[in-house]
Amino acid sequence: MTFGETLKRLRQRNNISQDELAQKLNVKQYVISSWEIERSEPNIEQIKFLSTYFNVPTDYLLGKDIIMINDEKEFEIVTNHFRQDINDDVINEVIKLLEELSEKDKNKIVKIIKDTIELLK
Repeated sequence: MTFGETLKRLRQRNNISQDELAQKLNVKQYVISSWEIERSEPNIEQIKFLSTYFNVPTDYLLGKDIIMINDEKEFEIVTNHFRQDINDDVINEVIKLLEELSEKDKNKIVKIIKDTIELLK
């Protein structure tokens, strides 16, 4: 995952707008947007701020394939983010598949999901 994709996911998970994040970093909103679309990159100080702000290692922010974990708490933070990334990808794939279905098939799937939820209660 690229820096821009990671930043956007972290920002959205934390329900913070580009404008709000820009204010925290003392930059304009278009700067955050340009990072997210890979048009530009933050400097080292901004990366450190984002790492602290989102409570993730800089390696995670930068999309490193191998992340050096210093302690158990950091390991838990990183693995939770990876789980969320996987969940986001799976959900997006399911949505794409559902969009291709007929209305009749969508209704069948909704019924199956509702029935399953009732059984699990």
